[in-house]
Amino acid sequence: MGGSAALGRWAIVGVLLGPVAATVPSCSLPNTTMATLFSLDAHDPHFLAVASTSASDCCQICAEKSTCNTWSYTAAKWTPATPCHLSAFSPIAIEPVPGSPYAGGCRSGHCVVVPAPPTPPPPPPPTPPAGPIAPGVFQVQLNATRQIILGIGYEIQSDSIGSGNHGMPDGKISGVPHDLVPSERTRFYNEMLKGFRFCRLALGLYFRGLDQERQHMIERWPTQLAELYEMQQGAGIDGFEAEYWSPAPFWKGPNQSWYCASGGAHVRSTAPEFVEQFADAMLQDALYLNASKLRLKWWGLQNEPYACTGYGSMQYNSSVYHEVFAAVAPKMIAAFPNLKLHVSSGSGCLDIGAGVYNDPVTRGYVDGWTFHHTGSPSNSEMKDERKNCPLPARGGQPAPAFNNEYEYLGGAASPDRCINTAQDVMNWFVFSEAPKWTWLHALKPTYNSEASGYGLGFWRPYDDNSTTTGIEKGYWKYNYYNWNSLAGFAKWMPWNAVRVTVQEDTVRQDQRVLAYLTPSMGAGGPQHTGTAAGRLGVVLTNRNPKEPFNVTLRLTNASSGSIPTLPFRGYRYGPNVTGIELGQQSVSSSGEFTVVLPPQSIEFWLCY
Repeated sequence: MGGSAALGRWAIVGVLLGPVAATVPSCSLPNTTMATLFSLDAHDPHFLAVASTSASDCCQICAEKSTCNTWSYTAAKWTPATPCHLSAFSPIAIEPVPGSPYAGGCRSGHCVVVPAPPTPPPPPPPTPPAGPIAPGVFQVQLNATRQIILGIGYEIQSDSIGSGNHGMPDGKISGVPHDLVPSERTRFYNEMLKGFRFCRLALGLYFRGLDQERQHMIERWPTQLAELYEMQQGAGIDGFEAEYWSPAPFWKGPNQSWYCASGGAHVRSTAPEFVEQFADAMLQDALYLNASKLRLKWWGLQNEPYACTGYGSMQYNSSVYHEVFAAVAPKMIAAFPNLKLHVSSGSGCLDIGAGVYNDPVTRGYVDGWTFHHTGSPSNSEMKDERKNCPLPARGGQPAPAFNNEYEYLGGAASPDRCINTAQDVMNWFVFSEAPKWTWLHALKPTYNSEASGYGLGFWRPYDDNSTTTGIEKGYWKYNYYNWNSLAGFAKWMPWNAVRVTVQEDTVRQDQRVLAYLTPSMGAGGPQHTGTAAGRLGVVLTNRNPKEPFNVTLRLTNASSGSIPTLPFRGYRYGPNVTGIELGQQSVSSSGEFTVVLPPQSIEFWLCY
């Protein structure tokens, strides 16, 4: 999962509370801490300040609200009339105040301090009205081929997580595709997932069953693996990107807990024989998945190895990450010669990944340096992330850099975020020549507070008894602001597309362009089994919320002077638009055609 723009979702700066001073018996939530001031994040969209008569009363109010994960009774400190403060997020600070009436607690019974995100810098002064955007000229160089774009990916919530990413419910069996009725599973595979190439599988979070010794991952209910296999086949994905959020608790220390803050913070021992046994266990986990016919395509040692979270996680430093990777990587490649390994699911070859990068032996097993810049403005990706990782990796060439998780940590999906996400995809492909890009979640449950910023859609679990979801239990619907960002890439951009250079008259932040050629027939994935090779596709965006953008596409081929003779078909996406057909554009004898993009739009123009 993601984090703050720099570190990760819920980067911990605090520790578990010590022994509770007192427990209020009248509240159904565990572990109320008295004489302690809990500070909550008022930017939480679910934050409430309500009237209450006591700490126990405030605690019970939280217990009865599905969106409440943390409560704070502040007496007369800030809002005397409404001293009970409720939040879907973790507390941003906990301060003992002996003798005070203050109190607080968390739904799970153990509170993890999560600092509030830094205050964003003030926005730049508004640009004076300047009339229409200056027209653009984009020269598409058909002979100047760049990287192969493998495709895009998603993550699947195949098990439950507490609202606000707080805790992993032990007694609940819920996830997708498990919860969906048969017809909705089919619709999910065909309408949403078909066209995505990879599915990220969170070991130790959304796949967290354990064997009796708590050393190996297994399915948590008898049909969980069969459901994932059904999704793999039904959606036609290439396969899974398996990665640990937490290894099995046996390997963690000082306590054998899923939770970093409960003692499962680090590898239990770095003695060579222990590390070898740990590596063997991870290999067995991969073999277990493979035996159930899940196709493993990518593998990662640890998601965000710097983060200590409210769900399963474990931290590494650069030295231990290097030591464990050195033990497990050769075992993985020996068992799965075509499996690709990536490092470090957060900071790439920097920071915790630096030990692997600086050792030519371990670097020789690396197929990609993975970064998490979750929810960041797409402009921040108008740079080459490979520049810090130039040394040769597996195959003797530098490994590519790419994003393997993107979502919005705070707040809801929005029109602005819709276009920002599409441009983030394009900027990674253009400026870093990334081979792939991954969104966080296909579907999120209707009652999780983080769902709007995370999911391409929502599903309603069977224990959601709300009357306001607008979805039947076991059914799902689109989260269009997020879905429309990626729907065109999943449908129209084939796997293994070959990017071509586009010379822009001006490199703009709010208007992006991506051009590619289709791969050989049959290599484009399930949406493009019959698409001819070498046909041009162009993706354009206009992020401006008010003004249209007029752009001329000039097609050139220095090798032969030839230009496409077939017309281009157009399709438009946007915050409230999903794949509207725009008709055809013919190319002039000089190799040009013109497109006018409305405000906040994404368009695909295809010569196939």
